[in-house]
Amino acid sequence: MEIFKDFTIESAHRLPNVPAGHKCARLHGHSFRIRVYVEGPVDEQLGWVTDFADVKAVCKPLEDELDHRYLNEIPGLENPTRDENLARLDLCPAEAPTSGFKPRPDHGNLHQRLRVQRRLKMALYLGVDGGQSSTTALIADETGRILGRGVGGPCNHVGKAEGRARFQSAMEQCLQEAAAHASLDARALRFEVVCMGFSGGPEDKEPYLRETVHAANYVLTTDAWVALTGATGGEPGVMTISGTGSIALGRNAAGRTQRVGGWGFVFGDEGSGFDITRQAIRAALRQEEGWGPPTALHAKLLEACEAPDANTLMHWFYTDAWPRSRVAALSRLVDEVAREGDPSALEILRNAAQQLATMAAVVRDSLFGNNEPAVISYVGGVFQSEILLSRYRMLVELEDGNRFADPVYGPAEGALIEALRAGGAPDKLVF
Repeated sequence: MEIFKDFTIESAHRLPNVPAGHKCARLHGHSFRIRVYVEGPVDEQLGWVTDFADVKAVCKPLEDELDHRYLNEIPGLENPTRDENLARLDLCPAEAPTSGFKPRPDHGNLHQRLRVQRRLKMALYLGVDGGQSSTTALIADETGRILGRGVGGPCNHVGKAEGRARFQSAMEQCLQEAAAHASLDARALRFEVVCMGFSGGPEDKEPYLRETVHAANYVLTTDAWVALTGATGGEPGVMTISGTGSIALGRNAAGRTQRVGGWGFVFGDEGSGFDITRQAIRAALRQEEGWGPPTALHAKLLEACEAPDANTLMHWFYTDAWPRSRVAALSRLVDEVAREGDPSALEILRNAAQQLATMAAVVRDSLFGNNEPAVISYVGGVFQSEILLSRYRMLVELEDGNRFADPVYGPAEGALIEALRAGGAPDKLVF
């Protein structure tokens, strides 16, 4: 069976090779109609050849490239005189119109028959960043063009039945939203490669994600490694993550990797949001017990948490009502007090920056030679503090060869780059 869908575009062009004085040498516009034909068997279950939403999604890049454009500026259309010139912009060959298909004689419309059966079978790639607060999915085609983005809930704990249910719900939610943005049917999606980076690692999640996401190949890793790829844009470099916890990672041009930290809140997480809050409550406790200097952190923490005293607040932090992420979120109060000039708060942030920069330096020295150029970046909410970020940058730039850089992309984009690489596709993202 053969079906078709029409698209209308408005574009301008001129014919540079016509004789001097010809009216078509002047810039002029047309309304073009592109008719896209798809042929194939009717799916017995769905009752259609293909979803028209899929046809629309496949043709969207072509429509975007042509609509409201000056055609002469598009490679391959420097002399846009014939119908088949437009077909060259599609990734599959164009056919000449058949005897049953005749263009209207007026110059105001152009009917071009395009076959896009191969395009509808384009390879799709999926990148997922599964974190403690949310899960983000990105769908791209084989050219690296991002087709859709979706966000779901957290997916870091799957140990219990309710955790597994939340994990699958988060994955389904972000995948359905990304598919909707790409005008694709989430139920029929099958990816060439899926790369997923999860907080806490992928080992406990792998059996369940294969039930939700269907792919020919899976690349499963931690959220830290996809964050590194995103921060450096897939290039060699070093990145420090500081959110609820902290870790530093790097990869050099030879593909060798190194990590420092990431030991968790009991033995590590230096310079993290949790650690900053921990140092703040210590300062408040010392003031309250009389063996530390006065600090505005005491009043700030008690007011924000509605606690009667620092000792009570400290004990609250040991309860289930105060998970690590909630404690870590209080680190923003330390930044507020530091910006008011409080010495204790300033010292906490400067020490945190020192610890994070030291972690980055250890990774850098293990992967890159003396004076060898190295990009040093960062990821995480702690770096929203201008005081901490500026000191971190200053310390990073003290070492010869280091180039401080803001993150190029987020972790979800990093996962997508890794998926494209694993599939042998171009790894430069197109937005």
